[in-house]
Amino acid sequence: MNFSASDLCKRSCAQILYFMRSGNKPAVTERMMSGCDYQANVYDDIIQSGETAADEMQGVYRCGEDNIYFCIDIVKPNAFIEVKSVFGDYESWYFESSLLQCAVYKSLLMHMEGNTLKTARFRLNEGAEEQTLTVDVTQPYYLKFGNVGTFEVKVKNSEEILNFLKKKIEALTDYTSARSFDEQWKHKEFSLLRKYFEYSKI
Repeated sequence: MNFSASDLCKRSCAQILYFMRSGNKPAVTERMMSGCDYQANVYDDIIQSGETAADEMQGVYRCGEDNIYFCIDIVKPNAFIEVKSVFGDYESWYFESSLLQCAVYKSLLMHMEGNTLKTARFRLNEGAEEQTLTVDVTQPYYLKFGNVGTFEVKVKNSEEILNFLKKKIEALTDYTSARSFDEQWKHKEFSLLRKYFEYSKI
């Protein structure tokens, strides 16, 4: 099966299973829409400055018979960037969730087959031209957390981070196993996986 790394990072196991079985899709929120606008502005500023970059580039990590797809907001020759729209006050859980997402995506990058990213399908559906990039997965991963600052996220143990994703996928068998997984992990992902990555403001 195909899984979204974003869902595996942000949604509970039971919620993912619900969407899988019901065929329903999460509602698009105002926060998501403003986030997309902010990301587009950050990307435009990079291009207008004369730098080379691509946006919404997708990779795939093969996990046995399953595929985990992840999409990186902005890819430069020397960096990968996750962009979050944050101005003024923000929730600590959102900052922690964003850092964890970067650690997960960096781990997926390090272990995907080949070093190739392609334009995400939803961008192609919007009329974007398809790009294929061969990337250096050792380049740094940054979180641009709005006007709060930019943080570099370094992974110390990618295997353990990927094991978390594998366990979550395995728990999607039924609601009993999904809820059991959530009892252990829900709202504790950051604290339990924190020892496997570090971050610093740049």
